[in-house]
Amino acid sequence: MTRYIMVRFLRDGKPMGREYIYRTDLDVQLGETVMVTEKAKGIVAGFVPPALIDKPEEVKEIFGQIPREGMNCE
Repeated sequence: MTRYIMVRFLRDGKPMGREYIYRTDLDVQLGETVMVTEKAKGIVAGFVPPALIDKPEEVKEIFGQIPREGMNCE
């Protein structure tokens, strides 16, 4: 299921600037750090209902999820 998330980019480990909307099929949680692009990280700042997205086909997808510490990846 596609989810639309609000992401704030991280600079030196701290959220900076405004929030941007991205989409993902991953099970991300509020406050989780994600890879917005191959080189940029961001923090999930909120979720957006699909009905509020004007042009869903134009929303960029996040690059990936960062494994949470302490999680068993087997």
